[in-house]
Amino acid sequence: MKAFASAATLLASIVLQPPAFAETDKLQQAITYVFTGSIAPQSRVAIVDRKPCVVIVSEPENNRAVRYHLSRFKPDWFRFETRYVGRTPTYQLYVEGDEDVVEFLDTDMTVSHGHRTARFALPGDIDQSKRALQLIADECKPDKPKPLF
Repeated sequence: MKAFASAATLLASIVLQPPAFAETDKLQQAITYVFTGSIAPQSRVAIVDRKPCVVIVSEPENNRAVRYHLSRFKPDWFRFETRYVGRTPTYQLYVEGDEDVVEFLDTDMTVSHGHRTARFALPGDIDQSKRALQLIADECKPDKPKPLF
């Protein structure tokens, strides 16, 4: 009888495990890939708020941090630019939104200034980056606007 109870408990713990962790992990990997070109967790990319998909990316070369509001990106307005350095292409993504999509932060993490448009490099494979951006667009939906009345 104890063996049956143990087996039932084990089976219930496996079956009832929430699937949200796997989806969250995919979102984390997609966000990390877009900004770093790797799915391995990076200390320079931090998801601050998962529901509206707010991400802070540190830019050590510019000695600042940048906050991106991914749910404010308009996927229909994504523009990809290809630049060639010799034979090797590099890619840039241009995004825009109705509100600030990017905020530049001071060292004390207060907002220095923000913009409704942003441009950043896509260091990974362009096809993988596009798939990651599609996953982010599917997962990071903007909040519905509040009715006027």
